[in-house]
Amino acid sequence: MCKIKSSTNQESCIFCSSTNLAYNSLDLVENILSFDVDCRDCFSTTNVAFTLHDVTLKTCGDNHAVSLTDEQRERYLLSPQSCPVCQFYKDESTEIQFGTFNCDQKQGHMIGKCPSCDSSWLDSYELKDITIVDLGKLANA
Repeated sequence: MCKIKSSTNQESCIFCSSTNLAYNSLDLVENILSFDVDCRDCFSTTNVAFTLHDVTLKTCGDNHAVSLTDEQRERYLLSPQSCPVCQFYKDESTEIQFGTFNCDQKQGHMIGKCPSCDSSWLDSYELKDITIVDLGKLANA
């Protein structure tokens, strides 16, 4: 499971300005990465969504690639659940490892590592949307 490290992205609740926030686990569907942010004071929930917009090879792993081809990059940007180098997805005991998702107000980054070919890469995301999921205490106001 990935962790979320927010530098300035919703540091305070958009409704009550509380900094007592809980970041829920990341959800990756196709090329959209999202997570919920719960305010522990007003009980509101917002969903923050980022779109994958670039991938950069960090280490080449076993196949000695220097960089990703245009085809590898395009394929990964459409479906980032597998290794952009060797296309490994997962087997019974192993899957792609992702690090902490670091984000600010407009963008985010996360490193992925393939256990099959030992390549690592940097995913770059742009803020897509912030959606109100639950108004919490404000729903009755």
